[in-house]
Amino acid sequence: MAIKHLYTIMCDEVRREDNGKLIIIGMYTPNMGVPQIPYKVRALTFFVAVESDTPDEYTFRIKLSHLESGKVIVTGNGEIQFQKPGKSTMNISLPSFQFQAVGSYTFSVELIEPGENLLIHQFLVELRLPKQKQGTG
Repeated sequence: MAIKHLYTIMCDEVRREDNGKLIIIGMYTPNMGVPQIPYKVRALTFFVAVESDTPDEYTFRIKLSHLESGKVIVTGNGEIQFQKPGKSTMNISLPSFQFQAVGSYTFSVELIEPGENLLIHQFLVELRLPKQKQGTG
């Protein structure tokens, strides 16, 4: 097994309290509504829970892409280290970027060694216009 994906939560931010507890801020369930296109995203984080059956270090590549066009929006690299077998989490925070289109997007994490996909998280970006206030009177 080496490393196994357990689950992913897409949110604005993950913070750690002084007591070690995590706070997930702005969780998407599961899609993202935006008021306009293009839309600048200032913060987007993928909280990824994984499990390893061996102590090891893994290097990975991330990619966020628009599914219909194939356009890659964000790429990056990272690593996770397991001191002992068990569960761990990765907080993968993307730099600020713009969504140029609505539709399906994929966030993927690929392990560089052994060269396999750890996860592919798919979500929709939907246009949600603000509701107009009704006049009184």
